[in-house]
Amino acid sequence: MPKDALTEDPQTIISRYAAVARPILIDFYGVKSCVESTRITIGCLKRFGVKAAAVPVSLRAKSAEAGWFCGLTEEELKQLPVKFIDGCPPAQAWRGHHVAMAEGKCCRYLIDASFDQVRLDGILIPPMVLFFEAAAESPSTRLGTFEGFLYVELPLSQEGAAIAEVLELAYKEIADRSFGDPSEGEIDALQPAIDLICERMMDL
Repeated sequence: MPKDALTEDPQTIISRYAAVARPILIDFYGVKSCVESTRITIGCLKRFGVKAAAVPVSLRAKSAEAGWFCGLTEEELKQLPVKFIDGCPPAQAWRGHHVAMAEGKCCRYLIDASFDQVRLDGILIPPMVLFFEAAAESPSTRLGTFEGFLYVELPLSQEGAAIAEVLELAYKEIADRSFGDPSEGEIDALQPAIDLICERMMDL
C-alpha cells in the first residue's frame, strides 16, 4: 500500500485507525495486549506517513466510586485508596502499560490502543482505541505526565436509561523500556494484523 494512499492530516488518520482497530487487535492478541497493540498502532500509522513511537507508562483511571492502576511505584501505591484495583498483579512479568505517541502537524497524540484493559466496578468500557491531543514538546517520544478525562456510559439502569460517567485518567512515563524495540521476527508476526487494519482504514 503506498504511503500516500490516504492524504488526510495525522489526526484524521489516527481517527480512522481508532474507528476500526480494536476489535481486530482483540481477535489477534486478546484484551490484555498493550505491547502488541502499541506496536501495531505504530506500524499502521507508519504506512500512512505518521511518525509514532512506543512509550511505557503507568496508568491510573478513577471514577467517583472506583479506581484502577498499573505500573505505579511503591510510593505512589501508598497514596492510593484501598478501593483501587491492581491491573498488573504480582504474577505478571512486566508491571506497566504501553501507549504510542504520534506526531501531528502542530501537536502530538497519545494513543492508548488497549484502554479497555481497565476494569472498574459498575462501569462498562467497550473495546476502544483512546487518543488525546498532547502538547508539542521535544523529543516527540517523551510523554512525562499527561492527565485527561473520558466520558463513558454505565450499563443500563433499572429505568432503562444509560448513565454517564466521567473517568479521570493519569498517564506517566516510566523508565522500564523492556518492550520498546521488537525483534525482526516479532515485527513479521504483526504484519497480518497491520494489513487487515490498514485495509479497514481505507474502506472508511
